[in-house]
Amino acid sequence: MTPGCNEGVTFYILKTPVEMSAPQLTQFKKIFPMNARPVMPLNGRKVTEGS
Repeated sequence: MTPGCNEGVTFYILKTPVEMSAPQLTQFKKIFPMNARPVMPLNGRKVTEGS
């Protein structure tokens, strides 16, 4: 379930893309059928880069 836009969420974005096969993608979609939230303005939130 996708958290509501009023909830705090930490996103982790990979610098290096991860490849997956078609069967792996099908399985991923079964587990996470809606893996998205609408794009929202930062409104003062920080975007940081970790190591």
